[in-house]
This record gives sequence, structure tokens and C-alpha cells, in this order.
Amino acid sequence: MNDRRWKGFCAAAMAALLSAGLPLTAMAEPEPAPGDGYQQYMERLTDNRIEYDELADLIKNFYGPLKSQYDSLESMKGDTADIAMQMRVRADDMVNDEDGLKDQKKDNPQMAPVLNGYIAQTRAGIKELRKQAKKVEDNLDKFDSGAKMIDRYVNSAAQGLEFLVNTYQQTLSKRELVAKSVEVSQAAWNLQQTMQAQGLAVDADILSAASQLASSRQQLASLDSGLEQMRGNIYQLTGYDLNASGVEIGQVPHADPAAIASIDVAADKDKAAMNNYDLINLRGTAGGGSMNMVEKQTMKSTTMTRNKIRNVEYSEEQVRSNVQTLYDTILQKKAEYDSASTAWQSAQITWNAAQIQRQGGLVSDIQFMQMELAYLQAKSGYECADLALQQAMRDYQWAVKGVTITTAA
Repeated sequence: MNDRRWKGFCAAAMAALLSAGLPLTAMAEPEPAPGDGYQQYMERLTDNRIEYDELADLIKNFYGPLKSQYDSLESMKGDTADIAMQMRVRADDMVNDEDGLKDQKKDNPQMAPVLNGYIAQTRAGIKELRKQAKKVEDNLDKFDSGAKMIDRYVNSAAQGLEFLVNTYQQTLSKRELVAKSVEVSQAAWNLQQTMQAQGLAVDADILSAASQLASSRQQLASLDSGLEQMRGNIYQLTGYDLNASGVEIGQVPHADPAAIASIDVAADKDKAAMNNYDLINLRGTAGGGSMNMVEKQTMKSTTMTRNKIRNVEYSEEQVRSNVQTLYDTILQKKAEYDSASTAWQSAQITWNAAQIQRQGGLVSDIQFMQMELAYLQAKSGYECADLALQQAMRDYQWAVKGVTITTAA
């Protein structure tokens, strides 16, 4: 049933209900939380800690634009179901009215012609009410389809939020490295100042150290600004106030490189083409939407529909190609992960040796800080490679589920 016919039907149903003399009831008060499990679920979502596995639920329950759509749809579905129920209740009451009229007819045979007319009208009213109630009930599925559409928006938003949280964690890792770089640059500049006072450094050395310090500070400020902006966006999508305090953003789970071996790219391409949200909408348009079978058969012979079908086929191939690109990205990120992991393991050995040297007084303060900087660089490289691989695998999973993921050409 298309939107115009649906609106017309609802108007007719309301008119039938009013003509039957049944008063409309006000909306019911919100129902209490359905059990302890639901309460615990909501407590976890509102504990001021944004966990990675909660992102989709946080969007669904607290992101204003989507939450309002769910609430409106649920309210409309409830009101529509109430209308159907009230129609049936009124029809049942009218059955009793009919029985009463029949009893009057038995007791007053002389009134039979008039009462027969009333009985016929009552039967017609009962039939019409039940017919309209059945139509309302049959179209309750329309609201379920609407909920599924909103679910798709939630999934798309969840994928974007996962990417944002992942980027946030990578930026935090880089910030630790840059903060140490500022500390090292500050120490180097102080050292150059001391050396110049002793006649061991020239102005060029001072200027070079000052430039490096300024650059490190600027980079740190840029990272802090980016983190603040990302944090605000994360808060907004999960229902927190932009200036909320005490809210923690949980860690992204580590990537699972072993899971790559179990990926079936060929099968996943077909799944993605079948599940893709954009393609589902496109297929509905190409298939004639809500037209009846005669209209669909007629449309199939038109050039317009043939073009739409070709468009669907082309789009399906694009989705399959996109899945292949996402899989190739996983392999690329896996190679980068392996390289970063090797570098990180080597850096830990070097760092352990540096601490022993430090205890033995074999390295200066500035040398030790530079060793720590190299260690943090390898650490950040590994953490970011792990996060990048995790994101690549999640993007692939979302694409198979139906979300359109933008990939580089």
C-alpha cells in the first residue's frame, strides 16, 4: 500500500470508527521498564563510560534524531493497533445489539419490518468495522518495515562512530608520542642555552632548537584541538552533552589477525550485494515498488524499468568490487601490522637495555629521553597499526552486513 492510499485508508478507518459511535481514547502512559535485565542494560548505557560494543545501542537509544523517529513510529503503531482493537470491541458490542434487536422482534412481531431494517444496518456496521479493523491490522507490518529502515540508519551511523572512536584512540596514541617530543625538544633547547652561556653553542644552534620546540608544541596543540572536536562528536552521537564531564571513552578491542584466514571473499561479495541497504531500495524501485502484479508486468516491458534493472546489476557489481577492495585493505593493514609489531618488539628490547644503561650512568639525561622517544614512537606505531587493522576488518564486516563503505578509487 503506497503512502497516499495508506493515509486515505487511515482517514476512512477513523471515519468508520466515529460513525460507529465509539469514543477515541487518549494515548496510554509509557509502560514501565520490562524487567531487571532491561534496567541493567540501560544502567550500563548510562554509566558515563562509552564502550566500543555499546556504540550502536547508544545511538539507537540516545541520539536525538534517530531516537525521535523510533519513538514516533512506536507511538503511531500503538495508536493504530488501539484503533483496530477499538473497532473490534465496538463490533462485538454491536453483535450484542443485534441479539437485542432479534429478541425485540420475537417479543413484538408487529415491529418486525422496522426491526429487520435495524438488524440489517447493524450487521452491515459489524461487517464494515471488522473489515476496516482487518485492514488496519494487516498494515501494522508497515511500521515494522519503517523500524527496519531506521535500524539501517543506526547501523550506518554506528559504522561511522566506530571509525571516529578508532581515530580518536589513534590520536591519543600519537599525542603521547608528541608530548614526549615536546619534553625532549624543551630539554634540548635548555641544553643549547647552557652551552651557549659556556661558549659551546652558536646562535644557529639556539634557533634550531627553538624552532624544533615550537614545531612540537604546535603539533601537540593541533592534536589536542582534534581530540576535543572528536570527543564532542562522540558525545553528541551517544547522547551526552557536548560539555559533559567525567565521561570516559573506552578502548577499541585489539584486532584479531587470525580471523583473516577464515574470510570467504567470494561468499561475502554475494552477501554484501544482497544485503546492501542502497541496493535494497534500488531493487524496490526497479521492481515497481508497491504496484500490483498487472502494473509490474506492464512496467517490465518498458525501457525505464529495463534501465533500472541494469542499474541494479551495475550497482551490485560495484558492491562486489568494493568488498574486494576492503579485503585488499585488510591484507595491506595486516602487513603494516606485522611490520609495526616487529619494530615494537625490537624497541622493547632496546628500551630495556637503555634503562640498564641509565642505572649505570652510561647515558645522559637528554640521551635517555631520546631513547624513550624512540621507544614511544615504536609503541605508537604498533598501537595505530593495530587500530587500523581493526578498523579495516570492521569496515569489511559492515559492508557484508549492508552498510555502504566508501573506499579509495
